Amino acid sequence: MHTTKKGLILSALLLTALALPLSLSAREQFRLDSGWEFTKVDEDFQLGSAVEETAPVDVPHTWNTDLINGDTYYLGKGYYSCRINLPEGGSDTARHFIRFEGALTIAEVSINGKSVGRHEGGYSAFAFEITDEVNKGSNLLEVLVDNSYNNDITPVSNSLFTRFGGIYRPVSIISTSESLISLMDEGSFGVYLTPENITEESAEVEVKVVLDGGKDSSSGDWKLSTIIRNPEGTIVVDRTEAVNPASEIAVQRVTVDSPERWDAKRNPAVYSAEISLVKNGKAVDTVVQPLGFRTFSVDQQKGLILNGVPYEYYGVNRHQEWEFEGSALSDDQHRHDISEIVEIGANGVRLAHYQQADLIYSLCDEAGLVVWAEVPITPPYQQGNAKYKANCLQQIREIAKQNYNHPSILFWGIYNEIDIELQDVVDFNNQYKEIDKIRLTTAASNRPLQDRHAVTDLICWNQYPFWYGAGGNMQKWHKWILSMNPDLKVGISEYGGGGCIDQHKQNPRRPDPVAGRFYPEEYQTIVHEKTWANIKGQKQIWAKMIWNMFDFSWPPVKRGNRIKMNHKGLVTYDRQTRKDSFYFYQANWRNDIPVLRLTSSRHTDRKKRWTPVKIYSNCDAVTLYQNDVEIGTYQPDDLGIVRIPRLKLKKGENRMKVTALFNGEEVSDEAVWTLNK
Repeated sequence: MHTTKKGLILSALLLTALALPLSLSAREQFRLDSGWEFTKVDEDFQLGSAVEETAPVDVPHTWNTDLINGDTYYLGKGYYSCRINLPEGGSDTARHFIRFEGALTIAEVSINGKSVGRHEGGYSAFAFEITDEVNKGSNLLEVLVDNSYNNDITPVSNSLFTRFGGIYRPVSIISTSESLISLMDEGSFGVYLTPENITEESAEVEVKVVLDGGKDSSSGDWKLSTIIRNPEGTIVVDRTEAVNPASEIAVQRVTVDSPERWDAKRNPAVYSAEISLVKNGKAVDTVVQPLGFRTFSVDQQKGLILNGVPYEYYGVNRHQEWEFEGSALSDDQHRHDISEIVEIGANGVRLAHYQQADLIYSLCDEAGLVVWAEVPITPPYQQGNAKYKANCLQQIREIAKQNYNHPSILFWGIYNEIDIELQDVVDFNNQYKEIDKIRLTTAASNRPLQDRHAVTDLICWNQYPFWYGAGGNMQKWHKWILSMNPDLKVGISEYGGGGCIDQHKQNPRRPDPVAGRFYPEEYQTIVHEKTWANIKGQKQIWAKMIWNMFDFSWPPVKRGNRIKMNHKGLVTYDRQTRKDSFYFYQANWRNDIPVLRLTSSRHTDRKKRWTPVKIYSNCDAVTLYQNDVEIGTYQPDDLGIVRIPRLKLKKGENRMKVTALFNGEEVSDEAVWTLNK
């Protein structure tokens, strides 16, 4: 057992996370969470066809809970419908939009039988204007979603993760004035904030706004207002300038004095920028976005340099799915995941392998987690398919524009574990750079060194020593890579191994990582101990990211204690159990809370009289008891581990207990091991 500040952390995240733009003007927004009807339909079904039977569902929703429950894995079409009544609004409310935060993979949308748009790509937001299609009173919204394999849309298959079909993220109706800040620039919020020339004394901010003048831009006194508030809520910028709403782009430049840095976990200072389109002195549309001031680079030997100071970047990968719900997660479930990542002590997260929920990036801003965000360009890459490549470029534009303002994002990821021609990597890299000249590009490879690995600013490899291979020295591997290309800046995007909480062995050997059905929790800890011991403090390895924070579904495999599962998480799929490896990292990454874990506590039934004992702790000394008899007091090593090679168990129950002092307070952990022989 260990004491934590989890509740306080979660509460803080609940209170401080930025959500969608606020309604401070004529803009009105409401979510369509309930009132939906759903049914699966055959592959020939088109919107406008008759639907016989439907069932009520709430959105977010996915139909692929079938895979989670161990039944089938439906790939096909699903039909959704919902009756909507537009808000009354004020006299300025003249236009209406619908915004989907995510629907996988193809979504076709109609209002009152009229098509309003089609989107291809399962992980990014998209919006359609529905002004001409809606009526006063009740309106019929219909959505046809298809998650079938499609070689023209990335990702093509489920080789790495599940393609959860459905409207699995929120849907919102947004009503605005005739002139507005555009909702139609690749699904973004139409505001792009670029901090520049950051010093202790001041920082400049380029405020770029995409405008949609509509039919109302020919007359009136139009201005663009920028109000910036510091993290305490005090206004530090209040600038208003004349603007022509008929122009597509408006740009302001403002200066913030003595900017407080967004400094990751050291000080995650998030400002807010309130951008308003003003007519005759009245705001007709307003968007609020986060803003952070930080400088960063990656040095080949020192790793990440954040605000002029080295910052060893380590953390976890995260998939956006839970047992029973799949990818159709509530806001609270997203908050829980970020809270767990904060709780373990990670300072960064790779959001693999696709764009994740809007809320996640806001939570990372506030929690000070350095984010590697990426698009789902994963195996099998469709080389030579022009439509596929165009879709990849589209998803790059969407993730970069929709998340442009989040200070936590320092890295844009291009691909994961694919064979790809050099020119395609160049084109993808250039697409990011055309939108964002500040952030660094990277990629995750598992292929031999090639020319394409030098295209991105940074490069990483997925490495699994002691799991897919018998072992490996990451420092020697790093030097070997640089011996072939001395200009690369190299990191580790994935490492780890499987572990099942109901499978145990006192002295485990490496299991079959591909087809094994026995993944003892004890071996997973060995993988992490040995790998972390090899890379800890090695700043020249600029990224050190564990695969994975949580167990997740994986349709092609039969491994461990459950098929269709990847067991490499540090926390179980249902989020109910932290594996021993979780506490290993907590002992290494946290010094502000006590960590004390008697490992193998779930191995309750023992067959061998002599057993090793292993304890994880960040306390100065740990005392072990067996049946209330003190065995000894031990100091953890520099990895936070106490190892007792042999302890003799007594026949029957062995009540094991460890205690320690942390800042003068006692903490403890207990287990009961029963010797059956």
